[in-house]
Amino acid sequence: MIQSVLDGKDTLGLLPTGGGKSICFQVPALLQEGVCLVISPLIALMKDQVANLKKRGIKAEAVYSGMHYMDIDRILDNCVYGDVKLLYL
Repeated sequence: MIQSVLDGKDTLGLLPTGGGKSICFQVPALLQEGVCLVISPLIALMKDQVANLKKRGIKAEAVYSGMHYMDIDRILDNCVYGDVKLLYL
């Protein structure tokens, strides 16, 4: 799956919980330029993934409902200036 994404192909991966779905987009995101937008319906999952990425020195942030507008503004500014690699929404 990772090679398919790196080759620029549309890719659909169906994996069970704990099957490694996240790594299928995280690795290509780290190997390519720009910000990777990750759409997630669960705030708790976003927070957990961002925390784990940050522990590994990977620049990740999350924007979700209930956040203060100043925090959102700071995160989006950091995206523009290259200080975020993965942005969870």
